Amino acid sequence: QETSIHVTGGTDCEIVGPVEILNRHGCSLEVMATSLTESYLVVYDRFSGILAEFSLTPKYVRREVRTLSDDDRDRYLSAMHTTHSVSNTEGIRKYGEQYRDSDWFTNTHLEYSCNRECDSFHNGAGFLNNHMSFTLRFEKTLQAIDPRVCVHYWDFTIEGSHIEELAHSILFQDDWFSIINPTNEQRIVDTGRYKYLPLSYHSRSEAKDSAVINAYGILTVPWNTNPTPFLVRSQEILGLPNWQNIPSMGCDAFRSAMEYSHSFFGAMLEAGTNIHTQPHGFVGGYWNYDPTLIANEAIFNSYMLNVSSALNAAAKGLWRKGFVECPTYCAPGSPPEECECGLATDRVKHHYPNATSYDLLNMTGVLTSLEQMADGALSYEPINSSIYDIVLDQVVNFGHIGTADTDGSPHDPVFWTIHGMQERYMWQIRYLAKIGVWDFEDVWEFSAASNPIYEWSEVNDTLQFPYKNDTTCPGHRATDLVPFPYILEHQEKQFISHQDYWNKSYAFSPHVPYVYDQLLNWTMCGWIFGLDMSSDDDEYDLSDDGGTDDHGGTDDQVPPGMGNYSIGNYSMGNYSYSNITGGGGGGGGGGGSGLVSSPSDTADSDERTVWPLSDTR
Repeated sequence: QETSIHVTGGTDCEIVGPVEILNRHGCSLEVMATSLTESYLVVYDRFSGILAEFSLTPKYVRREVRTLSDDDRDRYLSAMHTTHSVSNTEGIRKYGEQYRDSDWFTNTHLEYSCNRECDSFHNGAGFLNNHMSFTLRFEKTLQAIDPRVCVHYWDFTIEGSHIEELAHSILFQDDWFSIINPTNEQRIVDTGRYKYLPLSYHSRSEAKDSAVINAYGILTVPWNTNPTPFLVRSQEILGLPNWQNIPSMGCDAFRSAMEYSHSFFGAMLEAGTNIHTQPHGFVGGYWNYDPTLIANEAIFNSYMLNVSSALNAAAKGLWRKGFVECPTYCAPGSPPEECECGLATDRVKHHYPNATSYDLLNMTGVLTSLEQMADGALSYEPINSSIYDIVLDQVVNFGHIGTADTDGSPHDPVFWTIHGMQERYMWQIRYLAKIGVWDFEDVWEFSAASNPIYEWSEVNDTLQFPYKNDTTCPGHRATDLVPFPYILEHQEKQFISHQDYWNKSYAFSPHVPYVYDQLLNWTMCGWIFGLDMSSDDDEYDLSDDGGTDDHGGTDDQVPPGMGNYSIGNYSMGNYSYSNITGGGGGGGGGGGSGLVSSPSDTADSDERTVWPLSDTR
């Protein structure tokens, strides 16, 4: 539609169309769109005629949560809380068809992640597409509640670089994301904005076809046998304070990731693991462990925080492979020790009658994973068989996991702030490749071995292991469909392929309805791609001392390093993209469009795989 700004001389301006003047100084106008409608604007003087003509493509700006005004932050956090308090039925009636409640998002993530045959959301090429389309679907729900809101992000490198404990971060104050270190025995978040957020309960018959639940009927992963039906968090991992390893969320993690980010395969692997898993674990934590596991200081202790993430992945992997079985029903009120997962003894003894704990850990790859994470603290040779008995027992009966570190993590509001960091990371790589300053091979590929399919549909008795099919898990192939309909702007087909989504979701793409406040500059790290990624560790104290800044937040919490940067003709500010031309997302550093054609962009939907999740359920 045509929108005109009439300049009648001096500072007297008349506005026609869906825009508002924010600043009127002479003939300089700042225009803010009040909707995402693309407009063609004409600026002219009644005597001299047209002065300028340009098109306006409005986008939401996703910002680091600490830089939001008090009002914007409260709107964001309040809209998220609404998804926990208003059901699907009531929300759709009140807010419209885009609304979905928290249970819907939590169960969606569980359905795609906890299929026993393979993980369609993680451990593969589709990781970023899956999570960013999922986040965009959540953003549409928030905007149905409040059109001024979008999904802002948490730059956890700030905590990783400059804060000793997450409990000291302003994010985990009561009026922000609530406490991270509850002191009650169940670790229930019991104070603040998100206190006592209930986890949905389903009877076994109700959940059979529609929800992933544990033995108590709670919406969470089957191997998390925690009976507590609320949002839970812990600042401990296997008895150790997790703040000891907070630097793993800092700048060094991103520096290290860059070394392996010259190909799609390498960059996606880093985005899905090394710069993704830590904040989930540090916010969630886990407990109810075997205390003898960390009694062997020479074996674990200082390595336990690293080993913990490997144990978590191992528990899920052994359950998927058939080495672990979990109860399907536990009576309400029954104690946790009567409702535990365990080794699938009959199946294992039938196939491996003489296998020791060391043998089982070794043949399933758990020992290799632990060895890598423990930095050599575990020996490949059995030095003490009882140690491996303890490790195996902990893996098969994992204990209780904080909400944020399970596949039911969307129930924790912090979940939605994490994945913007991985998208910013990938957008930067592809943008710098486009302008010729980063070598990046933008070709969709991933190793099927990292996420094979275990054919449980072929298992006919309790003694049979599933057949391992070394083909790519659905949800990670270029031709698989992104499971959320009409998710991008200008999307003509109801569902589009992963390749098509990848080609259309890059910095400044007309198909993406948002931008990030910073792209090339990372608050605490400077340029993670280039010569200077340093910051003085003593220069900024980001703990909360009660001071305030001009934005209504605490003065210590306003991240520095918000200056403008430029590479050639590409100027980059905090949120101004006027000097950036459009373009694709990669291209091997040659400055071309970088758009990789999809092998099936023109295929009909029924010729490709789309998982059977109903967006209206």
